[in-house]
Amino acid sequence: MVVIGSDIDEENQESEPMISSEESREEEEDEEVQEEVWWGWLVVLASSLCNMVIDGMGYSFGVLLEPMRDEFNSGEGKMTFVGSILTGVTTMLSAPVASALVNRFGTRITCIIGSFISAAAMLTSSFSSSLTILMITNGIFGRFGLGIMY
Repeated sequence: MVVIGSDIDEENQESEPMISSEESREEEEDEEVQEEVWWGWLVVLASSLCNMVIDGMGYSFGVLLEPMRDEFNSGEGKMTFVGSILTGVTTMLSAPVASALVNRFGTRITCIIGSFISAAAMLTSSFSSSLTILMITNGIFGRFGLGIMY
């Protein structure tokens, strides 16, 4: 029920309409719903980009296999081992750590921590001079960060 009345200012003798608090609450709720819709789409975009990076790094390793094999003068078996570390690190190493981080800090902070770990690992792996360093930086630390984000 909306109650509209008038409040008379004694000095100016002007009347100002008064709106009950119910109507102002409805306006505030409408604004909150509009903000929630906007925030929801932002979360959808961020999670889509997150999954695109994680799955893109994991499933497109075969594209990089030939240039990396030429760069490191290595056999195909050793090079595929760098990419195959993804499954073991993502499921066995990072899942328990990620669940502990989510319980302690929440999903947003955990995803941010994982993104910083994987970004630092991918940056350092771009400067790796040997296959062993590439396995450690890209294979273990990079996939560990991606697993925390996942």
